Amino acid sequence: MVEDHRSLFFYPVLCFGFQTVGLEYATTSQAGIIFALVPVLTLLGGALFLKEKTSIKQKIGIIVSVAGVIYLFTGNSQAESGNLKGTALLLLSVTAMVVYYMIGKKLLQRHDSMLLTAIMIVVGFVIFNGLSLGRHLYYGTISEYVSPLLHSRFLISIIYLGVLSSVLTSFFSNYALVHISTTQISVFNNLIPIVTILAGVFLLNESLSVRQIVGGIAVLLGVVLVVGISYKKNVK
Repeated sequence: MVEDHRSLFFYPVLCFGFQTVGLEYATTSQAGIIFALVPVLTLLGGALFLKEKTSIKQKIGIIVSVAGVIYLFTGNSQAESGNLKGTALLLLSVTAMVVYYMIGKKLLQRHDSMLLTAIMIVVGFVIFNGLSLGRHLYYGTISEYVSPLLHSRFLISIIYLGVLSSVLTSFFSNYALVHISTTQISVFNNLIPIVTILAGVFLLNESLSVRQIVGGIAVLLGVVLVVGISYKKNVK
């Protein structure tokens, strides 16, 4: 039971908390590069604490994928130098995510993934709304807490973020933890900038650069190497 509560403390509370505040001080490039380290740290954590084994090809895949993400973000000519505080907070967010993978892998051997997801969402809702409400009460701006709910665009945004970006992604991640290794799961985080780039191209009519194509291919190749090698061994 203690382990169950501890996992919820790391994710979503610490992970999202450090991430949200860290993004206020760090640049997009910093965040992209730091979160590209998740598969590397997960590989190390899985080997040390879960005794997970990875092949040489999977290790190469992680290196290729991380290099692809770094190549994508270091080529941003508009990136600024960023902030040490933001870097520290984002590193703490990444650490919390990796720790959750370690605990969650064992936790989901005893609990249903849907139940764990529901508990995670409720805990996150209570804590983050409690913090926001307390802050508004302290500064006497309680009207600002409810005023955004009167705008349809805000409601659509929070429904998308709450249902698709939080509930579904958390459930899929928890379900995946039951069937495949933590290293294989974590490498999918490196697909986030690829999806972002494609969304910009198809939805916002942004141009696609050679750097983005090369970096994207490297990321995809790395993911295929990591996930595809031992897939048949892990499917139940």
